[in-house]
Formats: sequence, C-alpha cells, structure tokens
Amino acid sequence: AMEGALEGAGHDIEPLPVRWTSAAEARLANIPAFVRPMARTGIERFARERGVLEVDEKILDAARDFFGM
Repeated sequence: AMEGALEGAGHDIEPLPVRWTSAAEARLANIPAFVRPMARTGIERFARERGVLEVDEKILDAARDFFGM
C-alpha cells in the first residue's frame, strides 16, 4: 500500500532546480520578454515531468512540438 502514499505528496515543496545550457538560454532570449517567464516556467515543468533537470536544445525542440509553438 506504499504506492498510493506517495501519490499526492510534494505539492508544497520547491520543485527541483532546472539548469539551462548556454545554447538553450540563448534561444530563450529570442522569445519576447513579456512571455519569457511563462515560457521558462512551462519548459522547466515539461523537463521535470520527464525526469530531466537540464534544459538543452533537444528539450526545447520537444517542448516546442508539445506546446505547438
């Protein structure tokens, strides 16, 4: 019965920090400033949900396809 115990846990803890490669940061800089924070948050969540803690260009491409950007 341990499986279910972990299900709802962890909603109020800080999410793990996601690193960005310099190439990924450079591409993020091309996004208009007013949507950049939202884009960064969405991309970091996308990466975390896949167990990835470093955003690189592969993740950006996958996220772009996923979000239809």
